[in-house]
Formats: sequence, structure tokens, C-alpha cells
Amino acid sequence: QEAPPAEDEAGVSDAASAGDAPIIVTGTRVNREGYLAPTPVTAIGRDTIEAQAATTIADVLYDIPSVRPSPNFPATSQASGNYVNLRGLGATRTLTLVDGRRFVPSNGAENTGGSSVDINLIPEALVERLDVVSGGASAAWGSEAVGGVVNIVLKRKLEGIQGKVQYGVSDYGDAQEISLSLAAGTSFADGRGQLMLAGEYSKSWDVPTTNDRPYGKDQCGWFPGTVGGTFYLGLQTCGLTHNSYTQGGVLVAADGNPLASTDPFYGRQFLNSTSSAPFDYGQVGPINRSVSIGGDGEWRGVRNLQAPLERKILFGRALYEFSPNLTGFIEASYGESGTETDLFVNAIPSSTDYPIAIRNGNPYIPADIQAIMDANGTDTIYLSKIAPELGSATSDSNNRVFRVATGLDGQMGKGWSWKAYGTFGRDWYDTILGNNIVVSNLAAATDVVINPQTGLPDCRVNVEGAAAPGEAAYGAAALCVPANPFGPGSLASAKDYIVDDLYQSSVYTQVAAGASINGEPFSTWAGPVSFAAGVDYRYEKVTQDVSFYADFLNPPLFASGGFQQSNPKSFAGDYTVIEGFSEVVVPLLADVKGAESLDLNGAIRVTDYSTSGTVVTWKVGTTYEPVPGFRFRTAYSKDIRAPSLFESYGANTTYSSVITRGPGGVETGSANAVSPGRNNLDLSPERAYSTTVGITMEDLLTRGLTLSVSALIVPPLP
Repeated sequence: QEAPPAEDEAGVSDAASAGDAPIIVTGTRVNREGYLAPTPVTAIGRDTIEAQAATTIADVLYDIPSVRPSPNFPATSQASGNYVNLRGLGATRTLTLVDGRRFVPSNGAENTGGSSVDINLIPEALVERLDVVSGGASAAWGSEAVGGVVNIVLKRKLEGIQGKVQYGVSDYGDAQEISLSLAAGTSFADGRGQLMLAGEYSKSWDVPTTNDRPYGKDQCGWFPGTVGGTFYLGLQTCGLTHNSYTQGGVLVAADGNPLASTDPFYGRQFLNSTSSAPFDYGQVGPINRSVSIGGDGEWRGVRNLQAPLERKILFGRALYEFSPNLTGFIEASYGESGTETDLFVNAIPSSTDYPIAIRNGNPYIPADIQAIMDANGTDTIYLSKIAPELGSATSDSNNRVFRVATGLDGQMGKGWSWKAYGTFGRDWYDTILGNNIVVSNLAAATDVVINPQTGLPDCRVNVEGAAAPGEAAYGAAALCVPANPFGPGSLASAKDYIVDDLYQSSVYTQVAAGASINGEPFSTWAGPVSFAAGVDYRYEKVTQDVSFYADFLNPPLFASGGFQQSNPKSFAGDYTVIEGFSEVVVPLLADVKGAESLDLNGAIRVTDYSTSGTVVTWKVGTTYEPVPGFRFRTAYSKDIRAPSLFESYGANTTYSSVITRGPGGVETGSANAVSPGRNNLDLSPERAYSTTVGITMEDLLTRGLTLSVSALIVPPLP
């Protein structure tokens, strides 16, 4: 539903709270009834939210075509949280506001750039409306609004008590969830004051995996392919296996080179620890180099379908009318969101490390393989395996946020109004990635020689104090436990040495304040000019501590850090932001009866970042209504996204092999990719020049029906 907001903290008027007047949603800073901004605004009211029986705000937003679900929605990655991604431009390019004011970014959003708001921490039961401004809006609202703005408008007043008890379960009898909420409000001081308190709790459990659904049981996936001479990026293919993974292990390389089909090591797997056996690759080629149809490989596609999420939220607000022209408020909230789940069965390699390197002379090498190595002068073979003996990687994440906000709204007569606010917020993010393979310890445990003092197999680092000659020291933990990598369950004896828990703890603090004025300074031949201007201040600081091996770097063995999964880095940083903005709407055409109108909308914002300097953003747009109910609109804007603290100071590096494709989707090779290191203080803001075009029709086809079609064009920079 597209509505004409207005100007509460979110560009929304609360005229309706005082009577039966409609709420006006403009999505801009100006307050002008009947005006629709050049950028599209979708308003989702409370009735729609309740009709959907939503447990979280994400359940509602993800049904909007312009909102793409965040990558963490299934919660199969290490971070919990739901982050809004407008137009598919990324959560970091969507600005999420609460009542028109910034909310504390969630540290768990480090994987999305570190500047996003976890909407799990905002109470669904208190949401009055969701306003989605789709299109560039940085000039009006600030950095990150490249794809648009999501403004979560909470209820301002409540009389009496309201509550909700909700339970849900899937058609398969799993994916259970319960949601409880209770809110109470009352007026005081002869109606001049209003107090509202609310609490919310929700929990989901009995999480299904892909194996609990038909396509998962059939081991299906989506891969590029050609049907009838037409190439498709995604075709469903079933009966899949990963041809690099068996529980006993399969050879995948020799002396650092992938095995060719003519290589003597090609097609050798280990059904036991003493000899090799032939490996059936199944149908390789139509899929890709690592996934086959059929064959002896294991399927690693088993994943959780959703997060076993638990949420707890408390909220309180007091409003007071000091005079007919001055109203103040103060509010405080606390939210907690957490998930604890198994991620996947441990396997070697993953996307961030190498297969197990086994050097010539390792006493655990089966005799038939040792003979081939000797005959071909092979120094090192590489083994890949799925290792249930090392358990499943687990995630236990908890995100907590406390926020307090206060402000004043005033009237100055003759249509002029002003407002000022201040907020303080802090987010605590803690996560444990359990049963995480320590790459250095795995390398040390499987690099085995005979200890001359005992005559028994032992870790090379125990005997020689280092890796093989010419190699850098592993940096592995002391008291290395030797492990036989060949055969099912062979790493179990060294599990406690090979795996460890990765701890990540970070604190994000935000202090913000702002003031603005709004009014109509004069009129043109076509009507009054609407004007808004203001200033904003923001200070943000983050500190993060992690386990030792996450910080440890030793390329190329483990270029991203010592753990197989994630490797966030410890760091600290802060910045200060000072902004000034102005927006104006100028009517250029209006006939006597108001049946035809043409408005020009312009906005400009000057922002100074203590880390990345000063930047200017702007927007110019028009709305043209040739006949009542039929409207054209267009806007052209320069938008920015400033580097987040995680990007400027952090270093969550990853190291992976990226497959490259040529025409028709044919694989052309691979390349190693390493993300930037820490302290990237020379980063400058991203820039986007976007064009938004659209039409709306209201009550034209049938009374009560409003249609809106829009497009956002963001061309790549030269």
C-alpha cells in the first residue's frame, strides 16, 4: 500500500492520533499533505502486520518485492541477525531507522559490513507502521541510504492493556515457534502525559534441516547448465555428491597441483588406514569440478533451514505536553537476540584452508601410496575428507542492545515546527564458534615423522621444533598430538588438539543528536513552498576481542587466520560525524481547481566524517499529476555509503579459491582472493548516482485501488 507520511520523527505526522485524519507518508523531511515524493514509499500498516501473524519484523519486510532477505536469514552462518537489504544492493546500503532516528548497529553485522541494524532487536508488537523508501535517499537521511530507507514507526500512545500469544508449526510438524507480548499504557496529568510499557518474548525450536525436506533427501542443488541450447544460471539437479569428500579421505592433489585423470594418484580413496581403493567420481563435468552426480563422494549439502532464534525485548516511553506548543518524550529499550545451533559436519578443506598436506616419509602413508610417491619422486600428497570424528561446527551467538532516546517537538506558529533529539545506545555481541578446526594444529598433527628417541610416530614440530625444511613454523599449540589422516574416524585420537572454540566479543557505542525545522517560508504562483533544514551529530565507537588463533596470520598456510571458520580480528576504532541538510519542495504548476500539478523537490546534505573527510550528497526530483489520481515521478540523486568502523579498523580476512567463468558459464580457471587487512583508514565513501522513475494510479481502475510501478537504476561508476 502506498500512502501520501509526514513528519513525525520519521517523516510521519501523528494527526491521526488526535482524530480521524489520515496519516501522511512522504518519505522526505518536508511536511506537506498530499505530496508524494519522487522516490517510492511503501507503507505497511498495523492491520497488515497482524494479518500476517508475524513473529518478527523481518517476516513482514521480506514479503516486499524491493526487499531481499539477508544472507543470515537461514542462520546457517556464524552470525545471528536479520538485516534489511533493499533492491539487492546489500544491507550496508540500506539505512534502517526507528521513528526517524538512527538505531545502534549490531556487531553481529560485521559480516554485512558492520553498519547494519539487527531488526530482531526491535519489538514487533509495538510497530505501528513500516515505511520503506525505495531509492537513493542519502541527501534526506544520510549515509547508507543508497538502496533506500526502512523506517520502523512505533506506537506513540496506548490506552489500556493489549497482549498476544501466538504459536506456529510447519506442515511437516517441525519449525515450532511461540511468541508472547504484553503492553500497557495510560494517560496522566489530565491527559497531558502518556506512559507506555511493553515486553516481548519469542522462541523458535525444532529446526528442520535440508534432509527433512524432499529436495534435501534427494540431494538436490542449483547449478549452471544448458537445456535445449539455452544457458541457465540455475538448474535443479539431484543425486549430487561432493567428489572431494569421503569419511576415509580421497587424494585431490600432488606437489600442489590438482590431479589429472592420468595421474597415478587420481581416483584413490581410503576405506581403511592401511591401503587405498579406487574412487568413483560419478558423473563429473555437467556440474563443476567439486560436485558430481552419483559416485562415492559424500554430500555436504545438509544445512539448517532457519535459526533457532530466541528474542527478549523490553520497552518504555513517557510523553508529556508542557504546553500546546511544546511536547517532550523519553524512551528506553533493551533487546536480546540469540541463536545456538549446529552448522555442518567438519570437513577438510573448507573454503578458507587447504587439504591436508602429507609429506613423503610420513609413517602413516599406506604402503601402496608410498610406493607410487617413491616411483614418481612425489614430495607431498594432499588429502580431502569429511570428518564426523571431529564433530559438527557449532554457533552460539548472542546480541544485546540498550538504547535511550529523548527529545522535544515544538510549534512556532504560521505553520513552522521544530524538533530536537538525543540518543545513546550500546550493543554487545558475543559469539562462540565451537568445534572450529585450528588449521595450524591440524597441519602440525598430520605432519608426522618417526621420533628417533621413541621409535614411534610423532609430530614433526615435537621432534624438530618446526615444520618441514624450508617451511615457516606452524605456530601450532604445544604438546602436538600425532594423527593418522587415512581412513574413517582416523582423526578422533587428536580431536582435542585439532579443534577449539573461537570466542568473539565486541561492544559498539553510539551517541547521536540532531535538530531540525520545517515550514512554508513563502508561496509561488502555484502554491506554498515547503522547506526543511537541520543538523545531525553522531559519535560511534567499537572495540572487539577475539581468540588468539583468529588473530594469528601465517600466509599461505592460513592467510585468513588460524581457525578454519570466520577469523574475525581484534581491533578498536571510532569516528565522529557532523551533518547539515536542507530540503525544499517548490510547486511549479497548479490550475485553479488543482486538477493538474507539477512539483520540484531538491535536497542537499553536507557530511564531515573524522575518518574519511567531507562529502556532499544531493537529490533533485519532480512529481507531475496531469489528472487527479495519475502521477508521474522521477528523481536523480548522488548517494554515498561511508566506510563503517569494521571496514576502517577491522580485518575479517578470508582466503579462498574463486572459480572464474567465461561465455556460456564455462569454467575458465580459479583465482585466490584475500580480503583487505586491518586499519584501512584511507578508505573513502562509496558513491552512487541513481535514477528513480515510476507512476502511480489511485482510484482510476476501480475505487480504493492504488497501483505503483517504479524502477531504480544505479549505473556502475567509470
